[in-house]
Amino acid sequence: MASLRLAEILRARFAPSASRAPAAFPKSSPVGHQERFTAFRKLALKFFIAFILFAAILLGAGAEQASQRVTSSDPALRLKGFEQHQQMKLASPFKDLKWQFLGPKNVSGRCTDIAVVAPKGKNYTIYVATASGGLWKTDNEATTWEPVFDQAPSTAIGDVAAAPSNPNIVWIGTGEANIFRSSQAGIGVYKSLDAGKIWQHVGLADTYTIPRIIIHPTNPDIVYVAASGHEWTTNAERGVYKTTDGGKTWQKILYSNEKTGAIDLVMDPMDANTLYAATWQRTRLKWIVGTGRHHDQQEGGTAELSA
Repeated sequence: MASLRLAEILRARFAPSASRAPAAFPKSSPVGHQERFTAFRKLALKFFIAFILFAAILLGAGAEQASQRVTSSDPALRLKGFEQHQQMKLASPFKDLKWQFLGPKNVSGRCTDIAVVAPKGKNYTIYVATASGGLWKTDNEATTWEPVFDQAPSTAIGDVAAAPSNPNIVWIGTGEANIFRSSQAGIGVYKSLDAGKIWQHVGLADTYTIPRIIIHPTNPDIVYVAASGHEWTTNAERGVYKTTDGGKTWQKILYSNEKTGAIDLVMDPMDANTLYAATWQRTRLKWIVGTGRHHDQQEGGTAELSA
């Protein structure tokens, strides 16, 4: 009965006009069955054409979207936005109100690095970098903790390092370098000369993720930074950077391409002029990963690299 009812609806929908209508056929007539089949075939053809047109529109929109390259936010714009945020805080009528923390206790998420001030017995300071909760510090070997980098343009920390020759000099690289579903972009490198009380931005804002910072054992103005770059897009600010003036200027001493960044960096404990870098092709698109190693021999400001 349902099929006969459908046939009647199709027949009524596609029946010729009265002026051209042929004589009615009984339902049991072979000619009537043929007419209903023809009407059904016309309807199916219309659905098929509509489907093809709809698919073509979707494919065209997808191709247009794919042709547009995804770009990351300008780091200068992000820093300017943070400055505006600071000005708004100072002008706010609620600036003197104090917030009371209610929980939960795991606001910092995962920890990304630890820096311990040596030697033990004379110093009891430890710094812990977190993926989304800034930098934490203890002066009593973890009995109590305090946040020292929670009011900054980025509280995603990739690495923290304390200068071996001066425990008051601390460097942090913003931007977690782990590939993670909730990774946040950093805004470069910061330095403190007073054990974390005041921080100074010293560049490399467009690196976005920094997995490692190494400070020279005797000269705190010589610092090496491994930058892994943007997580979602390609960019040229990847590789290994070096400063000899405490972050005033930077030199890129190792670079492969805009898809490959430096994911780790190690200094030879017996020779401060010898460094080893690990690279990773790590733009987060289709989870294509490449690896590599570099040996970096630093002498007189020049780099001798071997793959």
